[in-house]
Amino acid sequence: FPTRRSSDLYYTETSNLIFTTIKLNDTFGANDTRNKVFNLWNKIAKSGEILEMSAGEQIIDISYIDDVISAYEVLITHLSSDQKEDFKSKEFVVTNNEKMSLKELSKVFEEATNTRLNIKWGERPYREREVMHPYSNGTKVPNWNQKYTLKEAIKKTIGES
Repeated sequence: FPTRRSSDLYYTETSNLIFTTIKLNDTFGANDTRNKVFNLWNKIAKSGEILEMSAGEQIIDISYIDDVISAYEVLITHLSSDQKEDFKSKEFVVTNNEKMSLKELSKVFEEATNTRLNIKWGERPYREREVMHPYSNGTKVPNWNQKYTLKEAIKKTIGES
């Protein structure tokens, strides 16, 4: 079977289709039912239970869903413009301006939610193949900027859930 990339190349070369990629690291927002870190932290903040975690040194690049949607909207505008050919076969990233360790992120979460997390750091080993540094190559979508700080986005997310 051809890879997705080779099929994109085929259709790009043989038609007027424009393939453009947006790469994401992690995302969060209200009504997200995945068992992700903010949902877990919100649960223990309410219950007071203890959570054992790794040492928390992994760098987190997590984007608020409203910022992600905004990046797609900006890219759609580009792809609807006279300059759409400039975006053919290009790859872009949506990345947060505030990259920090998981441990530092827990402090931002506590500030945003006015709670205290009962986390025992270093009690669990890192997962096999743990991502310690997120994907950082690539160019941000032209004319797109992150609107919400992590603290603002966490407040909106936890307040809306």
